[in-house]
Amino acid sequence: MAQSMADVWKDIPRSIVPTIDLNSRLDMIDLYQAGLTARSTTLLGDEAQILVMGESYMAVRTSQASVVQIKRLGKSRKPIYAIVITVEAPVPHSRVELYNAKWESISLDKRLPDIGVEAFVVDSLSGDYRELLLGNVKVNTLQYNMSEESTDLIVKPSFMQVLDKNIREELTPYIRPELRLSWRGRKWVLQQ
Repeated sequence: MAQSMADVWKDIPRSIVPTIDLNSRLDMIDLYQAGLTARSTTLLGDEAQILVMGESYMAVRTSQASVVQIKRLGKSRKPIYAIVITVEAPVPHSRVELYNAKWESISLDKRLPDIGVEAFVVDSLSGDYRELLLGNVKVNTLQYNMSEESTDLIVKPSFMQVLDKNIREELTPYIRPELRLSWRGRKWVLQQ
């Protein structure tokens, strides 16, 4: 039987959520399960809160500017846990990590496609105009979100938020608002 997300939150290594100690995590679980706001003060004096805790997904605001999402991939006795850590300042930017049931890190090589700015560009943008507009994107910041209902990973182009207003308005019609990656048992695959 798969471990509950409450147990996952209890057992998650401190290296993943370094500012929330075990006692605070246990208190947050008790509050959430009692139907109360599951808040706790972090070791840095910030406030953490369980936002969602479902059967295979949970999201925790770990500070005013960061969120950790945890998704159990698979229902076997040896699940893989996907962790998405998003820092929201100055614009959302995420890091994806994978762990086995013993919380040993799993390499993302060949498991997560390398998503660049080009992946968001619609085919109708071409030639010199394409190069001119895309040349204004200096930092490829991406926001990843796990789907609560499935094992899909949704990727949003947060790099659009750092562009000059005029460039952003010009580029917006040519940029997909999101991409979806589907988990295929061992890796995520870009949906076409």
